[in-house]
Amino acid sequence: MPNEKPMLMRYVDRIAASPVLRGSEGLCKLLRHLAEMALQEPRVSTNEFRIATEVLGRRSDFNPKIDSSVRAQISRLRSKLEEYYTTIGAEDEIIIDMPRRGWGLTFQKRKLSMNASSRRGLLILAAAISGLLALVTIFQALRYQQLVGAATPALQTLGLQPSDLPTLRQFWAPFLQSQQGPLVVFSNGEFTGSPVLGMHLLVAGEARENIVSSYTGVGEVVAVHALGRIFAAMRTPLRVKRGGLLPLDDVQGNDIIFVGSPVENPPLQDLPSNDEFVFQPNLKPALHDSYSTIRNVHPRPGEPLVFVSDKANPPAYDFALVALAYRRRRHVLTLAGTTTFGTQAAAEFVSNPDSLRELLERTGSRGNASPPFEAVLQVQLKKGVPISTQIVAVHPAKTQ
Repeated sequence: MPNEKPMLMRYVDRIAASPVLRGSEGLCKLLRHLAEMALQEPRVSTNEFRIATEVLGRRSDFNPKIDSSVRAQISRLRSKLEEYYTTIGAEDEIIIDMPRRGWGLTFQKRKLSMNASSRRGLLILAAAISGLLALVTIFQALRYQQLVGAATPALQTLGLQPSDLPTLRQFWAPFLQSQQGPLVVFSNGEFTGSPVLGMHLLVAGEARENIVSSYTGVGEVVAVHALGRIFAAMRTPLRVKRGGLLPLDDVQGNDIIFVGSPVENPPLQDLPSNDEFVFQPNLKPALHDSYSTIRNVHPRPGEPLVFVSDKANPPAYDFALVALAYRRRRHVLTLAGTTTFGTQAAAEFVSNPDSLRELLERTGSRGNASPPFEAVLQVQLKKGVPISTQIVAVHPAKTQ
């Protein structure tokens, strides 16, 4: 293998210079680092910490449990390699592969087991159907260019590239089918008291006096804004409604995105809930910053029974739920934190193509829309602002 290094690195350089990776300086640097490791130190396994510090410029106190940037970049590079070998590199003699488990690269020669006769037969067959395929390909290319061209200005305002559009559309596909777009329902809890003398969230069994239902959290506001920008980039409208005004007819006739904890919105508690991770009221809100916790109904080995934010005010970390369900022929997406900051982080997470690539991989999506799932996110906060988010649990969801 050492004698073949210059030749193999030429294949690496060819991929880095291709349109698939052109402009992605970080991914090119990661690709070359992993290639050098595989060729120079084949017996030494690289790891998440080494990639973070040597490639991504993270400090020596990097903690992979908090910062998921390495996993996100690895997932993105793996997708780019698959795209390269299904398009430009379809005839390359050497295939550079990245196994699903692990952090390294492998170099393999493409297997050519087809004899000359078989190749001639295949060429004849290909020629016979090329006319039909050409028409389909032209139509698809024109349609894709039309979508990308229309979305490019909006993507640029978000700091995204046209190459991010397929990932966004893959995840959001269930909510892009209707011309009127999905219904976004944000929680607005019922408070008791007055803005002058003080208010608190109404708890079960408390007298319904001096009810105020015109407030929502800052995280819900930012979340709805983030969703609006992403759907504008995908040329799909949104309709927004607060949970307290949600009629049953709207639930039955629309694809819905719920933003915010159902605990803070009693009307939402009557709707079909999730099966794996369930919001429940915090029994001691006076001792804790959040009014709700996330209960793990079917915990797997190593998973906690309950996810709850810390006791600081504002909290240093929070947990949030991202859950996609298919109920009564309608799609339902839940974006909710145990605090309003977690809700904001959940919406920003599903608006980020890099995060979505990791989520799609964890949920088993293979080029199609994601199957129903429920995922818990851990969110690191600084003065009430999400600074990093990582997936800590993913369970498949039931279809009803």
